[in-house]
Amino acid sequence: MSEIMEAWLLAKAKYGLACDLKDEQYDIIKMLIQNKRNVIGILPTGFGKTLTFLLPPLILDEVSIIQGKTVGLIMLKRVG
Repeated sequence: MSEIMEAWLLAKAKYGLACDLKDEQYDIIKMLIQNKRNVIGILPTGFGKTLTFLLPPLILDEVSIIQGKTVGLIMLKRVG
């Protein structure tokens, strides 16, 4: 099993996610961890862009700074 899928299963269990990792999300995460550089991912609203920048730090075991309202939205979706 790839490290991306292992991180995905961990996040899925920890946060109670009921969806599967989409091919586009997988490709973006793979580019980020292999190249360790910036990647632009253009995905439609509700497609799961948040996972593309939350999973790589789990895989690489590196510090990541995430700024924005997205994390707050994740918590609202989880609670509400």
